[in-house]
Amino acid sequence: MVKFVSTINCLKITTVEQQVGLKKETIPCLVVVKKHQEDMGLINKNELIRLHGGEFSAKGYFKKWHKCVYLAILDTMLLHAFFAWNASVDDNNG
Repeated sequence: MVKFVSTINCLKITTVEQQVGLKKETIPCLVVVKKHQEDMGLINKNELIRLHGGEFSAKGYFKKWHKCVYLAILDTMLLHAFFAWNASVDDNNG
């Protein structure tokens, strides 16, 4: 049993594919759960990119805590701008 709390008011059911061993099974799933899984993938991607070299706040040691916080916010803003740019560019034009 899975308990799930969401602010999205949608009880529609869709289907997803689940890998069981070597075969894929199609199972019913709430749209809210599917949307959550898709969004969590972007959050994990964000953290992965920051971990592998994009993080300004980890490049040096700062005695003042606010400098590290400022650079972490700058990292997040630049990364979100990068994702927004990639989402807005048409694949046919590039």
